[in-house]
Amino acid sequence: MHEGEIDVESEIHKGSTFTIKIPNIINENRIEEVHNPFVKNLTLKKENKISMKGNKKETIVIIDDNFSNIFGVTNILKGEGYSIKGFMNAEDGIKEIFENKNVFVAIIDLMMPELSGYEVTKRIRERFMMTEIPIIIMTARIQTDSMTKSFEAGANDFLNNPFESEELKARINTLVNLKKISQKSINNEIALLHAQVNPRFLYNTMNSIVACCYEDSEKAADIIINLSDYLRHTFDYDANINAIPLSKEIRLIKEYLYIEKIRYDDLLEYEIDFRNEENIVIPPFSIQTLVENAVRHGIIKKPKGGKVTITGGFKEDFYQIIVADNGVGIKQKKLKEILAEETQEIKGLGINSVRKRMKAMYGTDINIISEYLKGTKIVIKVRRQ
Repeated sequence: MHEGEIDVESEIHKGSTFTIKIPNIINENRIEEVHNPFVKNLTLKKENKISMKGNKKETIVIIDDNFSNIFGVTNILKGEGYSIKGFMNAEDGIKEIFENKNVFVAIIDLMMPELSGYEVTKRIRERFMMTEIPIIIMTARIQTDSMTKSFEAGANDFLNNPFESEELKARINTLVNLKKISQKSINNEIALLHAQVNPRFLYNTMNSIVACCYEDSEKAADIIINLSDYLRHTFDYDANINAIPLSKEIRLIKEYLYIEKIRYDDLLEYEIDFRNEENIVIPPFSIQTLVENAVRHGIIKKPKGGKVTITGGFKEDFYQIIVADNGVGIKQKKLKEILAEETQEIKGLGINSVRKRMKAMYGTDINIISEYLKGTKIVIKVRRQ
């Protein structure tokens, strides 16, 4: 684990001498930054942290109050290409997991002085599912009660320390692949959702075009152009692309709302106001999905119609996007059903897909505020890069 050596010298009837050689671990509290000869690209910092940059984007976070354990795990994983972030302070480790979108697996020590491994795991599970941030609990003593509590808290795996290097590598690689499969599943889910263009939307749009042809040919041409662009952007989705420029999403929203405005006329008003969005990227169809829900399930169900407002701008460390409507709103019971991870209702699928992808990409969840018969506001926060 620490790449040390044990030498033995023994003579019958005289005794034995055991010599243990352990690589020197530099005191991270004295030295702000030093490169260790045993692990390439390893940096020890005075804040009780360890960092190793790998050639893969996947990051492994280690939370353990014993620095030797962090160093040992880092040393074992050095050949796997992962970036490693080790923390002796649990709160620092949790913060890294919440803010670093490239964290794929967390290794957490069970027994720590301030926050136990159970508590750290529960904190992470409040935001991330088991497939979003897989967790390995590490302990020196495996007991049935400890294992049960760990799995109840949300751990994916349990590892007894000391352990074999190959065992750790195998478990890490398995959980990294689990997250990759989860991400691909989310992307395929949203691809399927948007491949199924609402037939009624197309039918009504074509009727609007036909009606305009007799009265306003230029308007009919505008609808056809917007519909063509909307369909092109919708069908052009690539499940392997996790993020697109916000500006591209805004164009899709404008095309969609222009068509719906023609269709519903005075029943639908909308306002779009984005600022400083040039360098912002988001998961594809994330905002458009929320806008479509606002129109279909909020505004149009209100006898007198209403207004959808979409805004975006920087607020502290985030780029904040708000989709608000003054439609019929959502009853609290229904809102809980929509937000439930286990729901399989297709009409809740869009919102849950947005939530999953935002958590996977930025570690942030969406915030939904709704009052029945008054309207709904959805807030998305994109972390400043």
